[in-house]
Amino acid sequence: MGPGMGPGMGPGMGPGMGPGMGPGMGPGMGPGMGPGMGPGGSQAKAPKLPEKLQDWKPKDFKAARKHNHPKLPKAIQLRARKSQDSPEWAKLWVELLAMKPQSGGFGGFGMGPGMGPGMGPGMGPGMGPEMGPGAGPDATGPGLGAGPGLGPGMGPGMAPGGPGGMMPGFGGRTAGISVPKADAVTQALLHALVTNTTSEAQLAILKLLKGEQETAAEQRTVIGALILELAKSSRPKHRELLLACVLNPEQFRPEDPDDEKALSASQLQQLALQQAKGKLPMSALIQLAKRWKKLPEAVRKTLLPILLQPKPELVQAQVALYVAQVLEQKQQIQLESLLAEYGRQCLAQGMGVPLKSSQKQGNPLQMAAPGGAGPGLGGFPGAGSGGFPGPGAGGFPGAGLGGPGGLGPGMPGASSAGTGSNATVKRLTREQVGQVVGHLWSSELINFVAKQVRSQQSLAMRPSLLQLAAVIPFPPVRQAVAELLQQHWQQGPNPWKGKDWSQFEVADPGWLILVRQAPRTPRDDKNPRPGQRHAKQNSGGFSFGAGFGGFGGSSNNNQNKQGGDVRLQWNDAVEDLIYHLCQRFSQSGVQSPGRADLKSLPIRIPSNYEVKAQYHCQLPQDLSAGLGDKEHWPTLAVHYVRLERKGALKTVARPFQRGAKFQGSFRNSMWLEMFNDQGDHYLSVDVLIYPKPSSGNQRQGRPGRGGRRRSPSVFELHVLCVQVPKF
Repeated sequence: MGPGMGPGMGPGMGPGMGPGMGPGMGPGMGPGMGPGMGPGGSQAKAPKLPEKLQDWKPKDFKAARKHNHPKLPKAIQLRARKSQDSPEWAKLWVELLAMKPQSGGFGGFGMGPGMGPGMGPGMGPGMGPEMGPGAGPDATGPGLGAGPGLGPGMGPGMAPGGPGGMMPGFGGRTAGISVPKADAVTQALLHALVTNTTSEAQLAILKLLKGEQETAAEQRTVIGALILELAKSSRPKHRELLLACVLNPEQFRPEDPDDEKALSASQLQQLALQQAKGKLPMSALIQLAKRWKKLPEAVRKTLLPILLQPKPELVQAQVALYVAQVLEQKQQIQLESLLAEYGRQCLAQGMGVPLKSSQKQGNPLQMAAPGGAGPGLGGFPGAGSGGFPGPGAGGFPGAGLGGPGGLGPGMPGASSAGTGSNATVKRLTREQVGQVVGHLWSSELINFVAKQVRSQQSLAMRPSLLQLAAVIPFPPVRQAVAELLQQHWQQGPNPWKGKDWSQFEVADPGWLILVRQAPRTPRDDKNPRPGQRHAKQNSGGFSFGAGFGGFGGSSNNNQNKQGGDVRLQWNDAVEDLIYHLCQRFSQSGVQSPGRADLKSLPIRIPSNYEVKAQYHCQLPQDLSAGLGDKEHWPTLAVHYVRLERKGALKTVARPFQRGAKFQGSFRNSMWLEMFNDQGDHYLSVDVLIYPKPSSGNQRQGRPGRGGRRRSPSVFELHVLCVQVPKF
């Protein structure tokens, strides 16, 4: 080695030179080749082109293409918009697509090994002129530059190491489709062709899709780049073409092309679907969902993440896919949970109830937990003292879309952990609710869910189905639930209610009518509920469940695996659900509203009872504007009033006892229950009466005597009326 020579360097070699390279030679150059020279040593002769790209004429573009001018992509970009109405320029773009450049270059821009048309020194496959690693996106036109962190030849969204700069999302032929990224010149020419508005350009695009137009680049590369440009375009004709490639690809490509390098119909469909994504109209997604079984497996894999996105505009397609029953069970459950969340939000907005209660508000009813703990009633059974739980709270499995039965990690829009049933679905606007309800509560979905409920072999149906059934407030679903209850009531209410009905944070109030149908036994002194002193049946001798809905029967089979009398459990479940509904509507009610709306109640409220809050909802007649057509909403009436009255319990309860079929008394409190089958609808009325916290029960001295007397108590009354069509 001579002075200044590094390892592996021979005499006369400079830094960066390889064996056999002479002075002035770059990598990939053979002996006798100088800069800008092709194989054979002949200097490429190229005409001089105008310095300003906007001054280039058609002949200049042809010369630039022939001799591989590095500024050709930029020149095409500048000319495309100016010539969009010119058929002559459209023909020129087609001609340039078919033209193969010579190996020589302009002004020393020769081609080395692995370099494609329009590529300069140091450029990787798929990189346009003036582009080096890290070049900006505006270097050679829109979307042609490499972004931050991308290697040579890589476009946005491309993974490093892809063969030949392959387009994102596609592997080898067995995995679907392999489409190399087009070079800068080809991409620029296709962009210019799509920008052109003439019939000549439209005809050329059709020929390219069908493989009838000659191109210098490989056919699948050109079609892949063309699909990308069509997806970027906002013109109706281009959207229609893209849609046709998705729905009817066979009109452009054969399923088994003669050339193995050519795209098949299903590959074209997959490529168009991948590029179209959120740009497909609802009608197209519905068609694809309905023909799911006929779609190639690779297309289904591409389409499924699109359809499972938690977006309200996809509801119609999601319903079509769900009722078709073509998915695997896990995916079917994901859709079930998603539709249930839409139903929950729609029902909440239609009824004007909160989607999530604030724990800071506390319990508006001030009722105590079972066993007498907590303030207020001192033993009234029901939920705790902290306000009802928010979405996904409590022991309801699968309540969160990110949890079991929901959108699992890795699915579009899914969170890594179940954080509540509205964790992955954004709060719907009123306009979105109006758009959703017609598809969500369609007869197709209502009847399908009713069928699914009937197919269950236990009250412990899968959580996602329970969620969905509970937010479809229509007679077919209620009837199916009633039939399931009739067959399996011996299992007790726990499979539905869980710990405290918290899964019914927003659900169909008509379920109160359903749970009333289970055979129930009122509690007495021998079977008090924890915290209760006694409960008694009124003089009317009402027997719960007898003669209603086909229930009744022997009392011999009343024990279930949870232990205890299952009829007592159903009695407690009804009581707890009433409590839960009163709590919900108390939070939704108008405070101190006077007595203006009490005429709508099915029972009379005496004038000497002070109205503290009330809530009224009659769907669909009271539906607020912006929530869609009333014909899509259920028929449902709910009335809730919170009252106050001073006096003895017997005096306060008397006006409401006349029609009561049952009264339960415990610790100076009372539950009055009325239920009527009124021909075309069911009516449920409940009155909860208990002492107002921190009122009464003070012992005071009677004037003129040494004894003490109890001052009158102030009682709170919660009146709840639910009316639904007969089922």
